[in-house]
Amino acid sequence: MSEDTVKIGIVTAEESGDLLAAEFIHALFASNKKVQICGLVGKKLGHMIDDVSTEVDRTVFNVMGVIDPILNLQKILGERKKLLEYFIKQNIDIFIGVDSPDLNLYFHKKLKNKQDIMNIQLVSPSVWGWRPKRINLLKKYVDLTLCLFKFEHQFLQQNTVNSFHLGHPFAKIKQQNDRNSIIHTHNLPNDKTFVSVLVGSRDSEIQHMLDTYIMSIKEINKNFQNNFYLFPASNERHEELINQSLLSNNINGIVKSGASSDFLQLSEIAIVTSGTATLEAACNDSIPIICYKTGAINYFILSKLLTSKYIGIPNLILNKNVFPELIQNDFNDKSVANQFKKITLDKNTYKIKLFDVKELIKGKGFAKVTAEVLKLYENKRGSR
Repeated sequence: MSEDTVKIGIVTAEESGDLLAAEFIHALFASNKKVQICGLVGKKLGHMIDDVSTEVDRTVFNVMGVIDPILNLQKILGERKKLLEYFIKQNIDIFIGVDSPDLNLYFHKKLKNKQDIMNIQLVSPSVWGWRPKRINLLKKYVDLTLCLFKFEHQFLQQNTVNSFHLGHPFAKIKQQNDRNSIIHTHNLPNDKTFVSVLVGSRDSEIQHMLDTYIMSIKEINKNFQNNFYLFPASNERHEELINQSLLSNNINGIVKSGASSDFLQLSEIAIVTSGTATLEAACNDSIPIICYKTGAINYFILSKLLTSKYIGIPNLILNKNVFPELIQNDFNDKSVANQFKKITLDKNTYKIKLFDVKELIKGKGFAKVTAEVLKLYENKRGSR
């Protein structure tokens, strides 16, 4: 390999990370620097990189909370060790960890100690919201943390962590198709009021939340009989599980993989599991009702660690409790239906706040962040 070629290792543990990594990779290819990229990514990203770590099972890392990682600890440790050995063998110059901070901070630490490579964390850990001591790991092992949101960047700067305000890719969301075109594409009825329901991308979210979403729809339908429910699924397996639930409960709706943007554009209101999907809803002009529920032990532990007032990304961005947050026991059919009715009666107030969210997530962009990363790398290499 040429001395001028920069070899980059990358890890994405879930679909939202793939989207961010794709933007970063495109920006790297558009730079003047010759790069070679290897690592662990989803199937949709495989064609974009030079070498994919096929021996590592990525799904093992896609767990959340406290209990699920403990139950899967042996598998996680085994796959993690294999992936570390893969990167060491590849002799990379830069490591990019996308989101998944617990997983990627492990690689940042190990690779810094073993090979003194340059470490980039794409998506800041939520140190402003819980487990603030991770700031010390960022300071010690991560050369640059790329923040999606300005409030994160400001928090890290205040704590002397080297960071860059990237901004969120959702800031570029624009309606691609008109309403009739989307309805035709997905073979939907044209005389209904559409409501999107985003259950989540993890198995645990389907397990803990789907039944409550179904009961909530039944409660909403007591007052809003013209609703048609749109369920974008993260994969075909989830599509099948959700579809079975809709059929057995006689819910008027449709489930489709990869249709979140289209479905949200049709829906003035979305009922959404807390996470990136809440921001996706807001950026598609769909008012989110933010929901979250996990196992009782998980919630007990997590609630003790939280320091933030809000869990919904749109509310965190606004630093205000604008969009309803229904957490754990507050997430039930009556509360969802009540919030749905409340929003329906005052949509314009919420829509003004959607505009504010979209303005606040604009940042410097991937082209500038790529230039910053490569400049940092050249400076680091020149100082050796």
